[in-house]
Amino acid sequence: PRSAGSVPLSGSSPLHSSDLSIFSGPTDNSSITGFVGNIQGRTKRSLDEDEEISEEMIEFVSMNPMIMRKWQNLAHQVGLSNRVPVIQARIRQDGRDFDEHITEFLREWGERKPGEATVGGLVKLLRKLRFNDTAGKIEDGSYKKKLKSF
Repeated sequence: PRSAGSVPLSGSSPLHSSDLSIFSGPTDNSSITGFVGNIQGRTKRSLDEDEEISEEMIEFVSMNPMIMRKWQNLAHQVGLSNRVPVIQARIRQDGRDFDEHITEFLREWGERKPGEATVGGLVKLLRKLRFNDTAGKIEDGSYKKKLKSF
């Protein structure tokens, strides 16, 4: 029998991945947990959750085709169901593109519920509807890089 992580001697079976460990000490995850906590703490501190949703953020969110198609779900989640037909009529009447529904909704949310329609509120809303990638990019600020590439 060999100890975990040891190299097999010639003639013995090859090393199996289950014999390896990424931990050099006891298998407690506290160092990893601490590291992740530090990253998350830094991210949350750099994000002002009470900040208004910027036009850049609105533009970034509206570039996601799934969110574009599900904009009504976002409206329902924040209690603006009654505004859905109004927004639809406004977009149709102005002859604007379908993708502008989400933009119009986010602006209207900001006007009608400024206390909720914050960066933190937007991130929470996106996560609630499982748009975690988009929420994460708003949280860490990387959405700005994405906009510059277009």
